[in-house]
Amino acid sequence: MKLSILMVLILFSQFCLGQTKINFGAEVGVSISQFPKNNSYNIMSTDEVMTNKNSIISPLFGLTCQLIIKKHLLLSGGIQYQMTGTKYHYHRDGQIPRIPGAAVFYYTHDIWENQTFHKLCLPLTIGYTFKLGKIQPAVFVGMRPNLFLTGTHYYKSVIDATDNTEDQIKENEYNPVSSDQSGTPIKRLNNQFLIGFSALIREQLKISLTYNQGTGINYSEYEQVGWEPHYSYFKNSDFGLNITYFLSPLTKKTSTPVK
Repeated sequence: MKLSILMVLILFSQFCLGQTKINFGAEVGVSISQFPKNNSYNIMSTDEVMTNKNSIISPLFGLTCQLIIKKHLLLSGGIQYQMTGTKYHYHRDGQIPRIPGAAVFYYTHDIWENQTFHKLCLPLTIGYTFKLGKIQPAVFVGMRPNLFLTGTHYYKSVIDATDNTEDQIKENEYNPVSSDQSGTPIKRLNNQFLIGFSALIREQLKISLTYNQGTGINYSEYEQVGWEPHYSYFKNSDFGLNITYFLSPLTKKTSTPVK
């Protein structure tokens, strides 16, 4: 992974310094790691369970440079700051015991689990661009090394029963990127492969839609007395919508010869 990032930096520096006609720009956007997922099911014909998982709508900021070679070959690279994460909620309405004729009391069990991460990304892409009327679309692929800077994992479990002696509350918050706070910390260096579509809607304004595919990340908190360590999973993949403003026009105007 370190070698791949080093290669990206070398190629990116050669790309930016070795060419003369390069367009630099700034980009802003938003990203989500997944689409909302809602689920409901029944356990033992008595307990109703509902789950809900949502992505955090996350900001993205960056700097980019781009070069178009022979009208169609598109090369680009840059650096981006991105926040990403998910919110999960589990709710269960249950009964204990489930034996017919025995005394029954009811309970609810709620679990909240939130993940938030901050990272720097180094996208490097190659693509094909062409003219289509007044716009200039492009398709591209590439790699996107990630450097995880910090993060927050919040977990809370509440069991509320009609018999108050059985109420249970567990709550914890820690940084999964820090080896001082996490039993199994996240590796700071990860990689994503990306595919995307963009369109130059004005001479200096481009809109892009990308999908970044990475491997899943597992991590855990430290084991505590009376508390088994909770293991978590984060899917390091996301969809992004970006707008880029370039300092100079990306297309050349055709001048009408003077007669």
